[in-house]
Amino acid sequence: MIELSAIDRLRLGDHACVVFNDEATRLQSLATFIRAGLRDGHRILYFGGGAEEIEAELAVQGTDARGALTGGQLRMSTPEDSYLASGSFDPQATIEGWRYESEQARDAGYAGLRAVGDMSWASQPVPGAEQLTFYEAQVNRVFADGFAMAICLYD
Repeated sequence: MIELSAIDRLRLGDHACVVFNDEATRLQSLATFIRAGLRDGHRILYFGGGAEEIEAELAVQGTDARGALTGGQLRMSTPEDSYLASGSFDPQATIEGWRYESEQARDAGYAGLRAVGDMSWASQPVPGAEQLTFYEAQVNRVFADGFAMAICLYD
């Protein structure tokens, strides 16, 4: 489990799995990571549920998530629109999606890409979820060039 202070120390090129035990810790972890990305001029992608709660937590911490969403620096989508868009989890397609998003962020002039994957969908009977361990190991290659970073959240 990563402490909140450790999330603040993550750098481009890092990929960490964050384990949380309660919703408050999840929201604090997300807000810490997103806030730092906004501060550092990164594009931030969040794939998971609870966008409204995340936006509210960021507001409590003094961060204008609505402005970042409107301006395109912060983008949020559900697992059904990202990891599971094909109806099952496809590790290779997901990794290629991360590469594409990294290139898009670079081309748009961002200083880096921060990604958050809320992996709670994997606790459901989802086709392809058995490939999650393979995915977590292979996705590190996307971050190897030092432009992108990510945290994956596990309950």
